[in-house]
Amino acid sequence: MQEFKEEIHIDKSGIFEINHPKKIYFEIFVIILAIYNCFGIPLEICFSPVAMEATEFLIINSIIDIIFGIDIYVQFKTTFYDPLSGDEIFDKKIIFWTYMKGRFIVDFLATVPFDNLTYAITRKESSFLPLFSLLKLIRVTRLGRIIERMNVREHIKLMMKLS
Repeated sequence: MQEFKEEIHIDKSGIFEINHPKKIYFEIFVIILAIYNCFGIPLEICFSPVAMEATEFLIINSIIDIIFGIDIYVQFKTTFYDPLSGDEIFDKKIIFWTYMKGRFIVDFLATVPFDNLTYAITRKESSFLPLFSLLKLIRVTRLGRIIERMNVREHIKLMMKLS
């Protein structure tokens, strides 16, 4: 009896696999930038040190915002695991809409430098607009998801989450 095997072709062009090492390195890089923000943003909001008003800090923060923008693009093209079946989803439309319904709004709000845009438009500074920068701190929560996907023993994952 001849068996027929149906091959399913999955178009992976322009898609980033969630567990690809380069994707994981990029996520770790984004988390490092988010950790930098965890210290820099509260320091800037609470104490407004003169040194942080320097052009160098504006350039560094702008580069970080650009990298966060690139991260949004990458997230729109990154596979994920279906919570019910456990299968990795490669369908571009499903990936797009899952991200749109999930973390996109938070990532978008955390990326757009509302304080800088408002100042560029109005040339007036506002005391509450820098508070939008606090949304960037939410990106650190991604660390838990990366730890979950790591190929290490459970007790090591737990220790990493606690530290």
